[in-house]
Amino acid sequence: SSNEKKEMMLKLRKYEQESMITKRYSSTMEVIVSKIFPAGFFWQLAATLSGFSDDTLQFTICAGVGEAIGVLLGHTLYQTLKSSKDSDRINLSEIIQTGVFLATGTLFSGTLWQPIVNSLQGMGLSFLGVLVGTWIICTYAFNFGLRLARNIYSEKMKYVECPTWENSRSDILLSISIGGATAFFVGTDTSYRPEENF
Repeated sequence: SSNEKKEMMLKLRKYEQESMITKRYSSTMEVIVSKIFPAGFFWQLAATLSGFSDDTLQFTICAGVGEAIGVLLGHTLYQTLKSSKDSDRINLSEIIQTGVFLATGTLFSGTLWQPIVNSLQGMGLSFLGVLVGTWIICTYAFNFGLRLARNIYSEKMKYVECPTWENSRSDILLSISIGGATAFFVGTDTSYRPEENF
């Protein structure tokens, strides 16, 4: 009957919506576990072990390299474990090449993060101003790293696509997300305008 059809269609739509939400949350959690947490952890570890003051070039390079290593290791480990559960054959070349590609973008945003935060705080901006400024600049830094990686790596790495209009759009969307993640790390500096910090 038509009522049964309508009810079935409603159930199907509800299932599709729930499935989309589940996929979105799963994807977000995967990025947090495999990239954002390792990136933050290795950035902090490298910065601390460097022994340099946070206003020096040595500090920023150590922190940026540490963050890039965190992304490469986190991505490689997570994707290898995930692939081993899902299939018998693991394409380690694809996993590592994608990790190197992402780590290159991270190298730029991770290296620039502290100088950006220091500069914006030095200008006396509000906490929100520092957060937004960091988001914008780290977005462009990460995107620059991705586009540079596509230009350099695509000739030798078959799993890194050469630069195209299509992947420029996906790269900037990813960069906006990563820029946002880096911006929220501004909240870890509890000494700057603590009354405005979340």
